[in-house]
Amino acid sequence: MTKLVRVLQFGIMILVFHGCSSGVSHDTSQWTPTVVTDFKNVAGTWEGLLRGVAGPRADEDWIRLTIAETGIYEFATYRTIGVFSGKGKFNLVDGRLTAQSDKGQMSVQLFRDAANGERMLQADAATSNGQKYSARLKRTSAASPTAK
Repeated sequence: MTKLVRVLQFGIMILVFHGCSSGVSHDTSQWTPTVVTDFKNVAGTWEGLLRGVAGPRADEDWIRLTIAETGIYEFATYRTIGVFSGKGKFNLVDGRLTAQSDKGQMSVQLFRDAANGERMLQADAATSNGQKYSARLKRTSAASPTAK
């Protein structure tokens, strides 16, 4: 009888853990595209997950993007094999940030949640060899940008 009670307790414990972990988190934000008129509107440090959209790198890396008030940016992605970083200068084109180099191109759109004023950057990039990446970045509480 004791063995049966332990088996039942173990079964109930598994059901409880499964019930607690299966709750789906829903993002209730209502993101609205927002025109960027000046680099000062997006200056600061932004972080989030960088996702490979297609191709051999379909995994996720953490990315930190720092934008200066002049449009100069620095980024770093943190991978299990090390850090990949770079820098450049954004251009303002049709209310978006854009950048292009011999290694690829990037477009960044600012979004705002009307309910709470939270802002998010949606970054889409493609390397010169065709790999595509996407990231949703949230502003961090880090101090002013180090890029000058």
